[in-house]
Amino acid sequence: MFIKLSKFGCIRVTGPDAKKFLQGQLTCNIDLLLPGTNCMGAHCNPQGRVISLFYLVNRQDHYYLLMLRSLVPLALTALKKYAVFFKAELTDASETIGVIGHTNDYIPALKDAAQIRLSDTRSLTLADNLVVANYEPKSTDQAAWELADIHEQIPFIYPETSGLFLPHDLNLDKLNAIHFDKGCYTGQEIIARMHYRGKRKNHLSYARIASERSPQLGADIYALHDETKRMIGSLVNAVKTNASYYDALIITPEFIENSDVLFSIR
Repeated sequence: MFIKLSKFGCIRVTGPDAKKFLQGQLTCNIDLLLPGTNCMGAHCNPQGRVISLFYLVNRQDHYYLLMLRSLVPLALTALKKYAVFFKAELTDASETIGVIGHTNDYIPALKDAAQIRLSDTRSLTLADNLVVANYEPKSTDQAAWELADIHEQIPFIYPETSGLFLPHDLNLDKLNAIHFDKGCYTGQEIIARMHYRGKRKNHLSYARIASERSPQLGADIYALHDETKRMIGSLVNAVKTNASYYDALIITPEFIENSDVLFSIR
């Protein structure tokens, strides 16, 4: 698969205090992010809940936070509340950066590109939009790429779900998006307490949802047991697979079998 992904946007962080500023805000360790490397990270509120989720890229002496385009305005506002205390400039770079999704057996040779490995089979390539524009996509099926994200249990935060979930709910500890030895950052105390002292209550799970209408992000998800409706989780991502079903990621305290069919109510 080789596809241009229009769903992504980007925040660029520059300035002499960019690294110091990000280190005090994000769950990942900026000190370990060498030039040309990247990692997953999150920005959380003081209650430890995820405001934005992204891939952080150290590229050309700047930091880029690659996230869903629809989330960029909200994420930018949240980060700028803290940036006023630093010599750091935050800008929406969504129109200047292009993203290609591809399988690992095909790596686009783009000038000044950054490669983000998602899994054993798929990666993202980030480059200047003018460079990406010269590539002809092999596929235009955005839903197929998003379905692969769900099957590989790669979560996303949308404006509708910003501030709802804890990092552990999204399995960010297992995705190496949290560095527990880096020191203080916004929300760190609550996140660390859950990791070291608390018992994990929820986890991210793949599920199939029966619904004739698009389920609302963040909505309650139900299972039917002995004709009794019971809420078992919250919706994170969903992609329609046919007229009546959606493949989805949900946050739930329960183990969900792939054969289980769940449903939402709107």
